[in-house]
Amino acid sequence: MKISTWPEPDEYKEALLNRATTCSDHEIQQGNLFQTPTGALRRLNKGGSPYVLVYRVDNRVVRLFTSDIDNDTSPPPDIDQRYQAITAWQRRMEARGQALPYLVSHHWIKPGLMIQQKSYPFLKVDFVDGGQKLGDFLWKNHQHQPSLRLLAEKWLQMMRELEQARVAHGDLDLSNVLVQGRYPGLKLFLVDFDGMYVPDLAGAGLAVAERGHLHFQYPPRAFGPTMDRFSSLVIYLSLCALAQQPTLWDTLHATESQTLLGAGDFQRLGQSAAFAKLKRETGNRHLQDCLNALEQSIDSSTMPPPLDTILQISLVPDTPYIRYPQQDADLFQGTMVPLPIDDGVEISSPLPEPEPLPEPTFFAPDYHSTAIHPTVPLQRLTPARSRPPPRHSPDPAPSSSKSCLIASVIILIIVIAIVVVVVLVLHHQQSTSSDVLPVAALLAMDKDAVSSVL
Repeated sequence: MKISTWPEPDEYKEALLNRATTCSDHEIQQGNLFQTPTGALRRLNKGGSPYVLVYRVDNRVVRLFTSDIDNDTSPPPDIDQRYQAITAWQRRMEARGQALPYLVSHHWIKPGLMIQQKSYPFLKVDFVDGGQKLGDFLWKNHQHQPSLRLLAEKWLQMMRELEQARVAHGDLDLSNVLVQGRYPGLKLFLVDFDGMYVPDLAGAGLAVAERGHLHFQYPPRAFGPTMDRFSSLVIYLSLCALAQQPTLWDTLHATESQTLLGAGDFQRLGQSAAFAKLKRETGNRHLQDCLNALEQSIDSSTMPPPLDTILQISLVPDTPYIRYPQQDADLFQGTMVPLPIDDGVEISSPLPEPEPLPEPTFFAPDYHSTAIHPTVPLQRLTPARSRPPPRHSPDPAPSSSKSCLIASVIILIIVIAIVVVVVLVLHHQQSTSSDVLPVAALLAMDKDAVSSVL
């Protein structure tokens, strides 16, 4: 549905003050509307888009669209179609656990506010507590180099993820990017999705919704996933330059709404003193890569490549690096590690050539002579344990001699027992006979007999 006319600011103010009866969203109905001490509504975007009114209700932000008759500006006529697609895509990504953390959650409330018997949709957006515009943050913190380095890293990561998701904000500048937190816990958020492209809008036949800020747009843009590349390059090269040389903020007259380069520089790049000044910062390789890409984009009136393609290196903006081929960077999904190189070391003589290593000998198994096909995985075998060495057999001679000795003793005992029995018997018989031999003689005889046996 296309909406050609929108309520005026005063009509919205009255509807918000009576939101319990005019608003269809329960959370906004019951929420606390932020007001000034005099009771007036506290508008959050003074000096912002002339056709958007922004107010806060508890931890939500209400974005209302109005027609600015004085400035002859109105929201895109297809804003309803755009936000229905954008918010539907966000809900789907959130349900899958794939929501981009940089995109503040938006809800398209339709039906919305009832004004003069007609309902107008509005946006309910999460409030970024402590968030400040990127331009304000840079104005206050451009001297703090660690913060600028961290922002450059996070900017590169954010643009990488947007490119991978085929999402484009459509109007990147210093006011639509919020910085939350303090170093080293800084976070980036994007707001104002009026001109955003998401995959759900592919083939919808839509045009670029807004011309964009003149200091961040130059080549003609087509509505699609690549339309942020020029503005993201302008912001990133400024972060890189300031991270290494903070004095450039004052030297090149940057402000809360313009970075180190602006529309006047884009129109006459060859005559731009700011561009020439940045080109002299030869120690900043990231900056030089970005300036070259910017110059090529302006000369050809085409969008520059993605930042990853321009840089092809890690995230720290002021460290020399070894470059990697882009195809390898595309395959590798981890975090690249910077490899510093000391450019100040001079080698007086070439290093000696290393001695060639001997050619390794490889064993090529003959798969045709075995029953196992080479594509069949082999089972892992448990390594065989070596058998312990055989124990030394002791000499059997001592054991045999011992056995013989024991046997001899046993035989001796038996013989002595027999002799004793015989003696007793004989003694009994001789006691009844007159020719009985003396017992001592018999014993002497027996001892001689035993000695002869042994």
